[in-house]
Order: sequence, then structure tokens, then C-alpha cells
Amino acid sequence: MDMFASSPIEKLAQELLSRFAGQTLAVEEIFRRHHEGTKYLPRNYREALLRLEKHGKIMCMPPASDRQMRHGEPTLAEWVKVAFRTNVRPSS
Repeated sequence: MDMFASSPIEKLAQELLSRFAGQTLAVEEIFRRHHEGTKYLPRNYREALLRLEKHGKIMCMPPASDRQMRHGEPTLAEWVKVAFRTNVRPSS
């Protein structure tokens, strides 16, 4: 099954890859630039970004291994920088 099938979080992840390709932004900035006119909440952005990071579609600074863990998963603070690659295919 494709990581980016059809759930709202998967749709959000695809939108973020497309909209921010080639950019590096803080998590809070991503939310601020994208959320207007959507029903997504900050936690939805964090979930989408964590999925993208786990699948190697983005790089976060600091990386997951250097961030605090909660319930076995890395956290994603507002200040964490996210680097979106250029020309990443969501379904690959």
C-alpha cells in the first residue's frame, strides 16, 4: 500500500511536498503559510511531517535521533527546521 494513498494526513503530506519543494522552513512557519483556508491543525502538520521524515522525503534539523521521544516516536517542536527536497515524487 502506498504511503500517500488517501487519508487527510497523506493528502496534507503531498500538498506540503509540492508547495514547499526546495525550501527549508521551521515547523511553525510551514503551518502559518499553509493552514489558512484548511481544517488542518498543528498536530496534523506534525503527523504529516513525521511521516515524510520517516520515509526520507524531508530532512529535519535536528534529526529524529537527536530529538526528544514521546511514546516511542520523535517529537517535532515548532522551531525544528524542515528541508524539503526538490522534485520529490510523493508516491515513490
